[in-house]
Amino acid sequence: MKKNIIKFLICGTLGLASAFSTLFAQTKSIVIIFDGLRPDFINQEHMPNLFDLANKGSVALNSHSVFPTVTRLNSASLSTGSYPEKHGILGNTIHIADVDARKNYNTGNKSDLEIVKKQSKLGLLSNLTAAELLRQENKTLAVYSSGSSGQAFLQDPQEKGWTVNPEFIFPLSFRDSVFQTIASIESQKQPKFANHKWVVDAFLTFGLDKKPADITTVWLSEPDSKQHGFGIGSPEALEAIKFMDEQLGRILLAIKEKGLEDKVNVLVSADHGFITYAGEHTVKSMLEEEGFGDDLSNGKIVMADGAIFVKDKDQAKVERIVKLLQKQPWIGPIFTKSKNDTDLKGSVDGTFSFASIHWNHPDRAADILVTYSWDDAPNEFGYKGSAYNKSGGAAGHGGISSFEINTNLVLYGPSFKKAYQSTAPTSYIDIMPTLFSVLGVKNKHPMQGRVLAEFFKNKNVDANKVKQYIETAQNKEKNYTVELKFSEIDGHKYLDYGRRVK
Repeated sequence: MKKNIIKFLICGTLGLASAFSTLFAQTKSIVIIFDGLRPDFINQEHMPNLFDLANKGSVALNSHSVFPTVTRLNSASLSTGSYPEKHGILGNTIHIADVDARKNYNTGNKSDLEIVKKQSKLGLLSNLTAAELLRQENKTLAVYSSGSSGQAFLQDPQEKGWTVNPEFIFPLSFRDSVFQTIASIESQKQPKFANHKWVVDAFLTFGLDKKPADITTVWLSEPDSKQHGFGIGSPEALEAIKFMDEQLGRILLAIKEKGLEDKVNVLVSADHGFITYAGEHTVKSMLEEEGFGDDLSNGKIVMADGAIFVKDKDQAKVERIVKLLQKQPWIGPIFTKSKNDTDLKGSVDGTFSFASIHWNHPDRAADILVTYSWDDAPNEFGYKGSAYNKSGGAAGHGGISSFEINTNLVLYGPSFKKAYQSTAPTSYIDIMPTLFSVLGVKNKHPMQGRVLAEFFKNKNVDANKVKQYIETAQNKEKNYTVELKFSEIDGHKYLDYGRRVK
């Protein structure tokens, strides 16, 4: 009897191993995103699992968010491997004039994005997503996200793959499977952080056992919300960071227990960094004080985050607004449209061009893009970085500081080098091109991101030929000087930060 039991267990284990071997015949990749995680929290104290993974795998020490450093713009950049100049999602709040000349749309809401998708002449995104490109090659991308419905939807807006989000699941047949297997969506509302655990439960059940995709994204929306509400390094934020690291630990343990360590790559990154808000002003309040209140109320000026749209592209009004902004000591670099797509300088003295930051979408770019001044001042918890705008919450992102642009990227698995670090610049838009290369998929619609070949196992790639430089712009009349710092490698230019010099 005992021998029969042992024989059954052995056969069962072999059968399970055989099943996983079939499911993972080709190397799969999992991209785990911790929304708003700054690199300075990746240490033994706060994130032991991620810290250990970074020591064992490859680390990109000069990783970048896409500017403007907001979540849904970066979600679109991840899903397309491209900058906003190509995909057309220019902020968390977007103004799509061919849909409504006076209205903005919240990219956090799937319902708002569906309106743009149906009514804009370009659709929602103006280039193809990785999900669409993979389907053309009979491969798959799956999305597991505890973030907003809009953030999840932007990764596969054609709704032909698998997406699990607390607000929606598609396809409907997959929704039924999730509910029957792990729980209903309502179960994620309480207790604290349950929504994140619910999403990870779904991934562990389907993403590793039943429906493993060639590329999977697992997007967890902390510590973003706790940092917004309580500050960088606050007890509430540190609690969220600890819980997120525990979810990573669950995923890594499951991979190990299923014997998939030589079949699965794990990449960990963040969509943006974070900075403390320490200012007393907003651009909107300044415009109202300077006599533009009527224009704002009647639609002659429309603001969407830091973007300003001027009706009929009135250049005189654009210049007047820019010069008013340049007088304010709390304003950082300002961007305007250039006369041609190669100019770094904008059309107004002292401004940079949209092209300099890959924001010059031909149909959706505003007339002005504004940032706020910042410096290294620490917050009450000792974490550096203060932006001088007045916004909701204790801290945030979206700006052009190094604290918001600098992110983390850890690469671990059979495709990547062990215990390796690189100072070559990388970006959020480089993730999908790199994973396409892992799959051996030749992208017929080139992405703007580069393949991060320097991290590939058994490849000796020189990633040291990095050029760094600073560009300046000034309006001497307004005593206003700003600069942008760039890193460049193999023809790919990365924005490190922008700041006001005086």
